[in-house]
Parts: sequence; structure tokens; C-alpha cells
Amino acid sequence: AVVSTQSTGDYQVGATTACLFLSIAYHRLHPNYIYDRLKGWPVHESVKHRVLLVLVDVPDSASYLEELSRVAILSSCSLILAWSDVEAARYVEAFKIYENKPADMLQGSKDSSYSGCLNCFLTSIKGVNKTDVARLITRFGTVKALTGASIESLAAIPGIGAKKAEKIHQTFNRSFKAG
Repeated sequence: AVVSTQSTGDYQVGATTACLFLSIAYHRLHPNYIYDRLKGWPVHESVKHRVLLVLVDVPDSASYLEELSRVAILSSCSLILAWSDVEAARYVEAFKIYENKPADMLQGSKDSSYSGCLNCFLTSIKGVNKTDVARLITRFGTVKALTGASIESLAAIPGIGAKKAEKIHQTFNRSFKAG
């Protein structure tokens, strides 16, 4: 439901969640608007979650995003970025859909089996996907054999290539750093 009062934000997307919308293009033209809106958007007991939904609709928006990140933190708001009107609308819809759902519904199910954990572990290496994991396990058979593999033997696997093989090898062979 759309609400346009100063006290609740632009969208009341749940019993305890309100959302304020801002486009960066508008922010460039009216830089004080967001500050005035946030001053007029007091924290209410009924609104436990305040969301600043920002439409990134201009190129070179890094400095604006940095500013709005600070604004969101200082205003006790969650910051959500959308790169199209449709994406922004989907976020508002998702808030409403998940309004009365437990948090674990958003997280999805976790595969705690050995292969699920192995997939999660290996796909955390940048560029490695589930298909790569399947090929690595098929080729090496065990994690021990995989961790001892050379860059050349990793790169010889279809879909891995030299760069990905280097990343995998570095993951298993660089030393841990404290801090």
C-alpha cells in the first residue's frame, strides 16, 4: 500500500516495516530532500524496520551511494539499491509478501550433506561454480587429491582454465594471515 505521509515513509510494506524511496537522479537535483524527509520520519514503536530504497538511475553514482550509505547508517535505516524501476517495485512487493514469514524463509534451504558443504566451500572461490565443483571432484576423487593438485592439472579440466586454476591453487596453498 502506498502511503505519502511524512511520518511513515513512502510505502508501508508490513506491520513493522516502512520504506522511503529515492532516485539518485532526483537526489542530484534536490540534495537536501532526503535529509528533510528523514527529519520528518521519526522512529515509531510500530515501525521497527526503516528501509531507504534507492534507485540507481545515473552513471557514475559512486559518490552519491557513499553519501547515502552514511545517511542510512546514521538514520537507522537499511539501504537497498535497485537499478531499475521494476527491481525497486519487486523489493517493495517482496517486503509485503514476506511480511509475516520467518527469517529462514528468506535464506532458503541449506544442503548440509557432504556434497552440499563441498559445493558451498568450493564455490566460495571466486569464479568457481557448481559445474566446476562436479568436474573437480570427478577428476580428483577426494578433497585431499584436489588440494594437492598442481595448477597445470587443474587447468587441464574442461571449463577451469589457467586463471581459475591459479585461484583454486592459491586458495589451498597460501598461508593464513592473522587479523
